[in-house]
Amino acid sequence: MHHLHASDLDLLLHLFAEKHHSTTVCDPERRIRGTIAKGAQTHSGQHVLVRVGQVAADPSADLVLDLGHTPAVKGYQCTVLHTITHADGSIRWMYAPSALASVLHFHNAAGLRGRALAWGVRVAAALGLDRVLRSGTITLHHRAPLKLPALLNGMGHERCAYFMGTPGA
Repeated sequence: MHHLHASDLDLLLHLFAEKHHSTTVCDPERRIRGTIAKGAQTHSGQHVLVRVGQVAADPSADLVLDLGHTPAVKGYQCTVLHTITHADGSIRWMYAPSALASVLHFHNAAGLRGRALAWGVRVAAALGLDRVLRSGTITLHHRAPLKLPALLNGMGHERCAYFMGTPGA
């Protein structure tokens, strides 16, 4: 993943960070597009570090969002999510490395183009070729278990995808 839209960063923080958190963004390569919303940040609660490029880890961070696949950081659990993006580069789907076929739960395969895409996703998933379809990777390093995946696993959804929306809708 070469760039991240600021609106996608806001969604990632809503999905994986605690409600009360402070965020530090380290983007020396200017790969985040758009204006990052400041929102209601607190100095108590969870500290989130967003790293883009080769930036040293902050030992005070409770959650680190890395743009790309990075090795595990000592003292953190690691969650890897692959992404498929829209034509404008914003994230459409995020899914666990072994759950490519789960994106089809959000896909409308009514037309010819939709059926062709669904067929391509099924074939790529069956052959283990998800790298052909994926646009990038986001790595989450976290000290405590992530709340959303724990909630979904508790409901019996172990292999799921996150649909991030459609531009303009």
